[in-house]
Amino acid sequence: MLTPSSTPKKILVVEDDATNRKLLRVMLEAEGFTIVEAADGAAALALLGQQEIDVILSDAVMRPMDGFRLCSEVKKNKEFCRVPFIIYSCTYASPRYEKEAVQVGVDKFIWKPVPTKCLVEAICETFTESQLKDPDNPA
Repeated sequence: MLTPSSTPKKILVVEDDATNRKLLRVMLEAEGFTIVEAADGAAALALLGQQEIDVILSDAVMRPMDGFRLCSEVKKNKEFCRVPFIIYSCTYASPRYEKEAVQVGVDKFIWKPVPTKCLVEAICETFTESQLKDPDNPA
């Protein structure tokens, strides 16, 4: 387990499939993270206004707001723009969609499935990188 000062504590999991959401919650809670869940991008935006979140882990394909649009909305918001955003998807598993994700501000793109250890490493790496960014220049 990583030291608390070097890792995110609260992760917002955005996933429209309840089974996948539960699986991610169980996996990540077992690693010591606190999980907040949203079933789509619109619900995730509402939660961001209510709680402090360290990392967003989002599926790409959801309705009414998909992961790409959610990321775009998060990155446009001065209050949330520094929150690291990870897309976790099997539907859009191609370099084309990975490039599109980067264009809207996604910090990391992970293709499902991935071992828990790799997912945790990606979350922690993305969080650490976000902490090193200049607060006056979040892009």
